[in-house]
Amino acid sequence: NEVLEKVHLQLKRFLELKDVSDSYDVIIIDTPPSKGPLTIAAIKAATHLVIPPQMQQFSIEELYWMLQLWKPESY
Repeated sequence: NEVLEKVHLQLKRFLELKDVSDSYDVIIIDTPPSKGPLTIAAIKAATHLVIPPQMQQFSIEELYWMLQLWKPESY
């Protein structure tokens, strides 16, 4: 778990670098709709999320999962 957490936080560390944060006002990361490492890393690095769901059972469950993952990171 500790190694996985370090991998997930790499994108956040990169975006927090002074050169990166000084160069960009907004960075948009479009991830696949999955629970893969890229999506998890993007959620953990995000300050805002745009999630275009479809109103179907699977999509609603995934939306709930993404919000639960992001919520602890936003505090």
